[in-house]
Amino acid sequence: MPPKFDPAQEQRICEALLELNSNSTLKLRQLAIKYRVPLSTLSARRRGRPPASSKGGQNKALTKTQDDALKGYITFLNYIGQPPTQFAVRRAANTILRNAKVGAFEGVGKNWAVRWLLRNKDFWKSIRPKTLQAERKATHQKSDLLNHFLDFQHAIQKYGIAQDDVYNFDETGFRIGVLIGGTKVITHVATKAVYLSNPDNRESITSVECISAGGDVIPLMIIMAGKVMLEKHFDNSLNSDTLLAVSESRYSNDVLGLKWLHHFHRFTEAKKKGVWRMLIFDGHGSHLSDDFLLFAWEKKILPFLFPAHTTHLLQPLDVGVFQPFKH
Repeated sequence: MPPKFDPAQEQRICEALLELNSNSTLKLRQLAIKYRVPLSTLSARRRGRPPASSKGGQNKALTKTQDDALKGYITFLNYIGQPPTQFAVRRAANTILRNAKVGAFEGVGKNWAVRWLLRNKDFWKSIRPKTLQAERKATHQKSDLLNHFLDFQHAIQKYGIAQDDVYNFDETGFRIGVLIGGTKVITHVATKAVYLSNPDNRESITSVECISAGGDVIPLMIIMAGKVMLEKHFDNSLNSDTLLAVSESRYSNDVLGLKWLHHFHRFTEAKKKGVWRMLIFDGHGSHLSDDFLLFAWEKKILPFLFPAHTTHLLQPLDVGVFQPFKH
């Protein structure tokens, strides 16, 4: 049988750790003798292992509150159509534990997620996802579009999202330089076609734009091709809040996607009307990394994705004035 939890001993351990935090030159063995606690237990607490009373039995790594938070996060991912893998569940659990610990951090093991799913088999199961046929994905069925708007309405009600807290963001790319296709030249009447060399040194950049249903605009993110940016090379009249970034492809990636989400949070947190904000966008891979989804969950930002291959029909920043609410 596991040793019985001793609250008096746990109190002495806390006092020993407080003294160690105030004087890092002290030895654990000295403190264990002084406070009459097992050296192994004191060492485990220092590494971040919680007391047995906080685990709820069965050698659980998470407290009940932390376990509920993990379930809430999985529900959140399934709700937005991005059910997690076992790796993502384990990573989320480690993030919860890391945020709750002070000092050294000891994460859950490789097989922890499997055991956690078995303990919660009444709520969760693992299945292999199936891919849609390409022709099925490319078909814009009326029922799919209707379900999209019904899901949107349900999400607004479920999370109590105000109109001003609904945002749409999109990326657009454009090239800097003369557009050959739009250029007219003068030639002989008998000439059928004129071919000009394509200037390979023309620069391409990506602009990330975001606007709310209430008309609020988030400062741009501009992504340029390259590895580093030197301030001395910039001479422009851009808004000082414009976020400048570089990538070798000049397209967004996991790192830049998360960087933009931090940028979004910075400019919308103080002005939000409710608890949750909604962010409408396509399901591009750089928008759905684990770090992106974890940050969105922590900051109460609800991603809302378009059905596959429908952005040209549904993207508010593409098809018209952004007015998702009717009064």
